[in-house]
Amino acid sequence: MAKRFNKYNKRYDMLVTTHGIRSNFATQLASNCVSLTTIQSALDYQSLETTQRYLDIDTETKNEEISQFLNNR
Repeated sequence: MAKRFNKYNKRYDMLVTTHGIRSNFATQLASNCVSLTTIQSALDYQSLETTQRYLDIDTETKNEEISQFLNNR
């Protein structure tokens, strides 16, 4: 699979990696309120720590979601 990515990265002058795809997938799931344990299962990881490494949620988004949660209590 890495060879295919390298081929297309060179052809289209971009950088796509398996890590980037997994990270984007995990982040999209988390942004849509999918639980970490479900994301962990989808990515087939043993630990939540590994799952969390793939999440790329910015500070502003985190703060907004926490604020919404606290306001809805």
